[in-house]
Amino acid sequence: MAEAAKVKADQIIKENPVGTLSPAPLSSSHIHNQTSIVSTNSLLATAVFSKSYCPYCKAAKTLLSEMGAKPYIVELDQVDDGAQLQDALYEISQQSTVPNIFIRDSGKE
Repeated sequence: MAEAAKVKADQIIKENPVGTLSPAPLSSSHIHNQTSIVSTNSLLATAVFSKSYCPYCKAAKTLLSEMGAKPYIVELDQVDDGAQLQDALYEISQQSTVPNIFIRDSGKE
């Protein structure tokens, strides 16, 4: 099951309809301070792995939305394999907490 979750997480990240994404574990204050990272062109392609009850996740999703991003959101507490996906995300990004946000490099298509 763990391997299937890793494949699914990789697929969401790499084959996301909006492009290839890179891990970007950023706080909202970091996002505000890095305006080059959050230009409209680079931020339109995002994937957010979240939990519906998490206040940090809600804040991150709100901020991304206010900035014009159209993130692909996976609520880990609302999908059957959420725990396995979160374990797989740790293998990919070395981040075990949510929100786990991936932002496409504006220089890559």
